[in-house]
Formats: sequence, structure tokens, C-alpha cells
Amino acid sequence: MPGQPQRRADKAERCAIRNFMKDTSFLDCVEGIGAEEFLQRRNRLAKVLKDEGVAAFVIEPGYTFEYYANVSQKDWAPYEQDDRPFLMVIQPEEDDQGAVVAKTSFLAPHFEVGRVRMLSIPRSEPELDVVVWEEHWNPYATLRRSRLFPAVAPLRDNPDEVDQRPLLVADPETRSRIVGGLWDAGFRFQGASPAVRALPHIKTDAEVAILRAVNTASAAAVRAVRPCLVPGLTEDDARRIVRSALAAAGMQASIDIVLFDEDGALPHGGLQTGRKVRTYRPKFNKGERLRPGMVLVVEPGVYLEERFGVRLGDVYLVKEDGEPELLSGGLSRGLDDP
Repeated sequence: MPGQPQRRADKAERCAIRNFMKDTSFLDCVEGIGAEEFLQRRNRLAKVLKDEGVAAFVIEPGYTFEYYANVSQKDWAPYEQDDRPFLMVIQPEEDDQGAVVAKTSFLAPHFEVGRVRMLSIPRSEPELDVVVWEEHWNPYATLRRSRLFPAVAPLRDNPDEVDQRPLLVADPETRSRIVGGLWDAGFRFQGASPAVRALPHIKTDAEVAILRAVNTASAAAVRAVRPCLVPGLTEDDARRIVRSALAAAGMQASIDIVLFDEDGALPHGGLQTGRKVRTYRPKFNKGERLRPGMVLVVEPGVYLEERFGVRLGDVYLVKEDGEPELLSGGLSRGLDDP
């Protein structure tokens, strides 16, 4: 009968929303990350940079930029990264009490300065500190000659001479041409140390509260949808139903993978899109250990090609004492009670 598949999907959607909205107490008292926390993130980074003798940490718009400045890649350039460099520069300095804090500056083209100042970047100063470059200037040389870095003589071909070029650490996601331009302008680089890389992985109480809420909501949405699924629904139908259940509570799914039968034998269905999440990945670990405040996902799975696949995904918080805390709601009790 024409329209029957759509009516079946709409009925399942209403069922899932009704189930999900019966209890959304896991969203109570969850607040966004405040401006002060972004400042503290940069201050923690500054302390590590000071200890390691690094002059500055440089970041392009992306995931790390968003972590430290509350501005995503899409906030700055919705479609693709801009050819003109826009950089955040975080440097360690001492305040009036002698404590190490972050000095945050930005490198931006002149015609974009107004837009930079309108970004929702948390700051303690009255306005953002921007190093401006004109279209006919070398932006990297402009940064090197700016007030942010001392002038030093160029390095000569003398193996005994101390390299006094400012030492930078670039966010690993920074494009190679940006790093190359800064190097040619008179900077030197070292890789991000384990201490620098670990900073976003150590979660604060506010971050843990958000992670607990969204991961519990994800599990609750799956549990709400499961009894509403009926024969004839497609993977796209089920995906839309999950999204609708979350949207009813004011949430948006960033990654949703729905796979039926033999498609489930491919863990990601061959394609996965969505935002990156910062979790601990031990695959290539050569010495870094779990620390209190880190979050990891335990994902045991069984995949039988051309038949089906099953995977569990439980999110845990490493605690200072005792057992890790499960952040994704109650554990699954079986295939019929996920």
C-alpha cells in the first residue's frame, strides 16, 4: 500500500520518542563549559610550556583550537580551511604574583580582524591581542618580527653556536605548509610532548558531567528505540528515529551508525563521519600511562563477515581511587536488553 512504509517509520519514531522522554533526569543540572574553564585550560598548557622551555604553542582552527578557545573550524571557515593563516599563539608568562599563566594572541589578516574580535573567545583582557598582517606581507615573518618574540641574530653555520630561535610546538593538526612557513621565518620546532598531549585528556568535573550526560543519553536512546523497531524499517529509518529521540530532549547526534544483519559485520559500515572525541587510545602507546581524569572506551566486539556483528561500547572514567566509573549508563544485560 502506498505510504505504508512511511507510516510504519513515523509510528516507530513516535514510540521511540515517547519511551526516551519518560526519564531524562540524566540531563538535569548539566551546564556548558564556562569562560573561566577555557582560561584555565590555557593556563595549564602555559605551565607545561614553561617547564619545557617552549616559547609558544601555535594552533590553527580545528579541534584543539576549539578546546582552548571555544571556536570550531566551522565557526571560522564553514566549508574548508582558509589559505590565509589564522593562528592562535599561546605563550607562558608570569602574572603579578609570579604564577605562570597563558598569554594568548592571534595572527590574522587585516581584513579579518573585525571578525576575529567578534568570535566568542574567552579572555581576561578587555579585547583580543591580534598581530595583523597585510595581504602583501609574509604572515609568518610578521609574527616573527612582532612584539611577541625577541629579535635574535640568524643562525650561522657554526655547530657550536646555540640556536636562539624561538622554540614552538605546533598542534599536530597544523598543516605542514604553516609549519614550513614559520620555520622559514626564523622559528624552530619540537614535537608535542606527552605532557602537552595529555592535557585535553584529563577531564575536569564540568567535562565529566557533560560526558556522563551525553553517553547515558546515547545508551538510553538505543534502549528507547529497540522495542519500537518492526520488520520493514530500513537502516536509514532507524538512524532517523534515533536522531529524533535525541532531538526531543534538545540533543543532536554527531555520529550515528545503524547497521542491520551482514552490514553489522563491518564495524563502521565502511563510512563514518562526525566530530572527533578525545579519548585515550593505547594502540601506539610507548610509555604513557592512564591517569585519573582520563576517559576511555571499552569496545569488545564479535564480527562474522556476511552474517552479523555485535559490539559493546562502554565509556569509563579513570578515578583517583577504586574502580573506574561507568559514564554510559547501566551495563548491557544481553542482546534483548542492551
